[in-house]
Amino acid sequence: MGGIFVHLHRLGKGLAAGKMLAVLGVVGILLLGVSIPRADAGIGGSNTPTWPITVTVGVTFGASVIIVNQSTPPNDTENVLLTSLFVTPACADSASQLCLAGNRDPGIFDVLSAVGAASTTPCANVVFTVGAPDAASGEVQLTPQSTITLGPANGAEASRTCMVNLTLRAKKVPANPAIPGTGTTDPLTRATLQGVVSTLNGTASGSAQTTVQPVTPPVATTSNPNTANNQRGTSVTDTATVSPATGAPTPTGTVAFFLCQPAQVTAAGCPTGGTQVGAAKTLVNGTATSDATTNTNADGKYCWRAQYSGDASYAAASHTDATGECFTVVPPPLQFSTQPTPNNGTVLQTALNDVGTLSGGSNPTGTITFSLFPPSDPNCAGTAIFTSVVNVNGAGSYTSATFPADQVTPDGTFQWVAVYSGDANNPPRVSACGQEPVVIIPPAVPTLSEWGMILFVMILVGVGALMLGRRRNISVG
Repeated sequence: MGGIFVHLHRLGKGLAAGKMLAVLGVVGILLLGVSIPRADAGIGGSNTPTWPITVTVGVTFGASVIIVNQSTPPNDTENVLLTSLFVTPACADSASQLCLAGNRDPGIFDVLSAVGAASTTPCANVVFTVGAPDAASGEVQLTPQSTITLGPANGAEASRTCMVNLTLRAKKVPANPAIPGTGTTDPLTRATLQGVVSTLNGTASGSAQTTVQPVTPPVATTSNPNTANNQRGTSVTDTATVSPATGAPTPTGTVAFFLCQPAQVTAAGCPTGGTQVGAAKTLVNGTATSDATTNTNADGKYCWRAQYSGDASYAAASHTDATGECFTVVPPPLQFSTQPTPNNGTVLQTALNDVGTLSGGSNPTGTITFSLFPPSDPNCAGTAIFTSVVNVNGAGSYTSATFPADQVTPDGTFQWVAVYSGDANNPPRVSACGQEPVVIIPPAVPTLSEWGMILFVMILVGVGALMLGRRRNISVG
């Protein structure tokens, strides 16, 4: 239970013989510096508010105030009306029944409802109308919707007691606390009383103490984009919204954004680590968006984490998840192109090769199988006359083994077929029959002029040989 302080406010009408004592008593009180609010005659009572020791921003809680008729003679024999109950939910000092100017702290609580406790007969189930809070002090007037009559002070306590149950909600941490540097404040309550017969007025006031604690706010975040199939180097941002507690003000403060690379992402998203993207951003109406980053060059799943700084009424908080805070980067689609080398030639003169090039994909591995089909099999339906298998280690160009020139015997159109096997991260690819033709022509047949030149050369060679033979014979003879 919160701290409880009770003030009794009553002054009785003195008899003529006791007037001097009353005057001396008042003088003594003034000398001691104690302020006692005015009460007419002997109408008065006790007021005992009870607050929770701690409450949390945005949370609805219950409190109570017990008012007991303790009027003094000669008014202790009459019934007393409870006409109003005033509640100042937050004050920096409880020395006075009214919250003085330097101690005021309005707007800390909302008084939501007030009703008489069923256990106290004089006000059982009586509903109080909740007035608007005073703008300066935050004091709220509670007015009973039906008459509450407290029995005489000299009667049984149950007949002269009313407990009012309050429902309140903490809106924020006190800005003018009772204990500096804390969320502690002193709620004040005071009841106005009136004698049924005498119509004299009196009051009963009290105070309690409670500490308001910050609440951890919900933080909602969304990555942009938050989809799969994003390309390397995609520009991404994250947006965080820090929502207020019920009835509480919009959170202020900043949000820092962290991006976890694929190797740092867990099943929970990005709970720790990552790289901060830009400076922390100030909340505007509870929302902040990170700087953009293109640090998305690795393939895989990325996730954000948003860290909220907190403010006076909201505790620091962070948020990540493995869905809305994440996006996936994928490699470019695997491309497979081929080029016969050469794409034409001559029977028995031209050796043949094929080149396959892989680009994109995710570090492709596996093999490329190059198959060569002769002109007699234009649909590549039979058995290849030559096959070459090359291992793949990443994107790049891969060349088949050589089909030797002395085996290029028929003329016509040869066909290369190249097949990439694929692997766990890359699909297979095929350069199909008809996409890589190689045209082979027969050796050239000499023309008439070419035959004449050949004959002339042969004659020259023959004549030269005869002349050389004669010289040798002459030398021998």
